[in-house]
Amino acid sequence: PEAKEILKSSSVHPELPFVLRLPHGLIHGTLDLIYRNAEGKWVILDYKTSRVDGKNFKERGEEYRVQMELYALAVREITGGPPVEARLHFLRPGLIYSIPFKAEDFGGLFEKFTGMQKKILDFRKGKIAAVIPAK
Repeated sequence: PEAKEILKSSSVHPELPFVLRLPHGLIHGTLDLIYRNAEGKWVILDYKTSRVDGKNFKERGEEYRVQMELYALAVREITGGPPVEARLHFLRPGLIYSIPFKAEDFGGLFEKFTGMQKKILDFRKGKIAAVIPAK
């Protein structure tokens, strides 16, 4: 179903490089694919080669949430509209994990990544010590 949706899309952008400007610096990346769905909403598709199975599928999908949130901010800047979803396509065994977005999510995401950047800069300047959470 995903391939059919992409083929019907009015706008498909594979391997799209981006530069996201945040208050404390730039973030560079490349989106595997973005496209407009049948409703005209943007969708992010990111391919993953990690192996997953039914037992760890959701856990593995959530491991990529922060990356997809960052990509969502980039897509909003590139297209002028927020994406409605990020889909992680785990190629082995062919499962798709969906992370939905709502327009109201984006203020919080901007603040989240601005805060992350500030912590990284403070760490690099020796203002804070590294804290590594235990698993």
